[in-house]
Amino acid sequence: LPVRLRIKPLTALSYMNKSLSTIQTILKRSPYFHSLSLNSRRSLIQNNTYLTTNLNSIFVSSEIDRLNNMNFSMSFNTLLGTDCVTQFSAILKRIDSNSISMKLMLFIIVFSSNCSIIIFNNQQNLKNKSTSIELVQIQNIFVTLLWKYLIYQYGYTEPIRRYCSLIKFVLDILYETEKLTNNEIYHKILNTFIIQTENLLIL
Repeated sequence: LPVRLRIKPLTALSYMNKSLSTIQTILKRSPYFHSLSLNSRRSLIQNNTYLTTNLNSIFVSSEIDRLNNMNFSMSFNTLLGTDCVTQFSAILKRIDSNSISMKLMLFIIVFSSNCSIIIFNNQQNLKNKSTSIELVQIQNIFVTLLWKYLIYQYGYTEPIRRYCSLIKFVLDILYETEKLTNNEIYHKILNTFIIQTENLLIL
């Protein structure tokens, strides 16, 4: 490829790596993560990386207004496809302006028992419920924190609308993430990160 075409995806790749590093740092510094069994840690990393990475990327993009940068948009168009970037941009316009509620939602998803797209794993023991129970207990802490924060900020009516909006926001990101299942480069980046994170935080 010509140099200009090779350079385009580098901005997107660099941004994805930073977003992945942020998720890795959250896990590394969290006492909740280190309180989990090894199986629960592995399950969390394998099942939640795709959505948490995209959620964090969109949140940071909104904070620094990156999608209005032409080079940034062109880079992601090259890596993910124009349709995908257009859909993520539309979702970004509906992001909650309250950064604290968005950060709490990120922690809720990080410690979800499973927020992955559906990929069959014949090596996974479906009878083992302990992993889900461990993660749900931690997730409940952050759900409670978010709900109490919303009530503190907005009273007793507005939090219902905002909470539902946050849930829809996450589901829309998950829906768009599922569309990337055939993107080999995207999967290679995420799978490499999953292996690296397992080696760093589990083994």
